[in-house]
Amino acid sequence: MIPRSTSRISFALLIISLLSGFTQLISSIHAQTFKPVGLPRPASSFIDGRGLFIAAGYPFGDSAITGGGPRSQVFNIDLSVSWNTNDPRFEKLPDSPFINYGPSAISADGLQWVIFSRSTANVYSFETAGWTIPSITPSDFTAGEELAATDPQSGLVYIPRVNSGSLPQDFLMRLDLTSMSYDRLSTMDDVLITNDYAVAWSASLGKLLLVGGYRGSTFDRTLPALYTFSYNAKDGWGDLTMTAKGAVPQPRYGACLVPASGGSKMILFGGVGIQAFKPITLPSIHILDVATMTWTKGPDVPVKDQRFHAACAVSNDQFIAWGGALNDEFAVLSGQVPQNSTLVYDLKTNKWISTYTAGPALPTTRRSLMPSASGSSPPSGETNSNSDPSGGISRITIIAVSALGVAGIALGVGGIIMCRGRRRRAQGVPQESDCIPLEPGYKSQEPDCKPRAPEVSIVKTPFSTDHPGGDLQKSVNNISEVERHIPRNPQLFTKSPSEDFCPAEHVTAASQLSRNPQSCIPQIPRQALHPGGPHATLLSQPPQNPHSVADKDT
Repeated sequence: MIPRSTSRISFALLIISLLSGFTQLISSIHAQTFKPVGLPRPASSFIDGRGLFIAAGYPFGDSAITGGGPRSQVFNIDLSVSWNTNDPRFEKLPDSPFINYGPSAISADGLQWVIFSRSTANVYSFETAGWTIPSITPSDFTAGEELAATDPQSGLVYIPRVNSGSLPQDFLMRLDLTSMSYDRLSTMDDVLITNDYAVAWSASLGKLLLVGGYRGSTFDRTLPALYTFSYNAKDGWGDLTMTAKGAVPQPRYGACLVPASGGSKMILFGGVGIQAFKPITLPSIHILDVATMTWTKGPDVPVKDQRFHAACAVSNDQFIAWGGALNDEFAVLSGQVPQNSTLVYDLKTNKWISTYTAGPALPTTRRSLMPSASGSSPPSGETNSNSDPSGGISRITIIAVSALGVAGIALGVGGIIMCRGRRRRAQGVPQESDCIPLEPGYKSQEPDCKPRAPEVSIVKTPFSTDHPGGDLQKSVNNISEVERHIPRNPQLFTKSPSEDFCPAEHVTAASQLSRNPQSCIPQIPRQALHPGGPHATLLSQPPQNPHSVADKDT
């Protein structure tokens, strides 16, 4: 016989074991099996509330010039869940062998991610989680220092094509991701920037914004600038440099520029500037209000977190930056120190923080993934995606199924234990909770225990009111009921032959009235019990005649 408390303890230990296993399962699901290599100038785009999608990067040293080095990594920083900057949620995506670095954009419907790397256009489908290589004239994608921005209304992608010496002039490219065709819109003779600019699309202005960069060759970056130009098909190019006010950033190249608040604000971070004729990596972050062209400056990052050519995003009013590099010398690529850390800046409190907090999960619609500018930011009133961009089974689904499995096992085991306990009680096997200390005069097959008395069973006393008996008869007339406690499974107990003891529950009503403690029923025969179970009523033995008992005492 297993006592009930032991069963409960076993059940509790089982639940604790299952919960521990479930915790380990969740930890294994969350475990980071992929760690990216820190590289500057990765191809990157983002979708607010969904992810910062990153590919490749520019290798260091001699491999940077030859095009070798680790460049196949493709991954996502998950922006649909919260995480700490010490352990961002990286999700590995399928690699494409043709990606080194280059302009990157996400389609307006959020279903495709396109990267132009050297002479190849690479298109990643979020629905199929696979790459395709469309046929596009390769000669226009050879420089590699361009950036791209998507117009969320038209779905067209704009790529300012700078002069790298292989083409006679600079021009603006416009790409239709639906037909995978492009055209050249205009020259950029009036744009006083030739290399390493930052670009984003402002949905509130309906224009492409181009900020910073430098003039000169790739290995002579002595003239960084902070020109600000805008472009749309209606107005063409416009110079906004002189309209800027507030805490205007110092000239820089290699900074990242991403839209926030539906494109009404622009976030400019990092880059390389010039100080005492030497390059310095800049630690500053600046926010531009595009309606008033007013700049405000936030607090600098620590020296160890300074960077240029980083991958950047904005999600749930937080700015996120990953990768990039520190720069030590002019044109000495081997002097760059890669960054493999992740930074988060709270745009509401204007503070650098250590935890990214995801927004509420919202239902997915095809229009909810509308990108904006160099990244993606859903327009006001539209929803974000909380789905797995890799096209696989989402982590939320795995956790939910695991939780249901653990709950099912716990309920099943609990049900088995309860059924076993009920079956034992139905068979008359006493449980530990039914046991009380053994009274003197009884011995039990179970040490120090006898069954607890069940609920009160009532035995009526049908004594006649016209029966003679004096005061005794009067006392009997005042008794309407006698409570008789019948222990469960009484055959387990025997009276000790060496002791003269009469249990109180065996005393008849007559013996109580006559105050004769020796008058009792020493044993309850099984046939005297109604076959209805532990709450049986004594039927076969009628109460003794109180007068006969009284006369006997006399």
